[in-house]
Amino acid sequence: LACVLGSLCKGLLGGEASDLDVAGVDRCIADAFPQTRSDFPKLLNCLGLVKEAVEVGVQAGVHAQSFLESWRGEHLRLVDKWSPSDDASA
Repeated sequence: LACVLGSLCKGLLGGEASDLDVAGVDRCIADAFPQTRSDFPKLLNCLGLVKEAVEVGVQAGVHAQSFLESWRGEHLRLVDKWSPSDDASA
């Protein structure tokens, strides 16, 4: 898992994976592996994934707000299914 994450992180950050990167991923997994949804920003911060993130299935944005309170990223995209209202007055 660390090797895959290391390669993924380096690909996202624009570099090549190395043994040092895998060691860093191992450290992040040990120190910041999420136990709950609210722990996920800590892992992304540790891995250096702080440019862009996407939350799929936003609804009211409750999780997005708490995510942004902990994540040191630059841009969070919120994606949700949209459909027209059943209410004709809307």
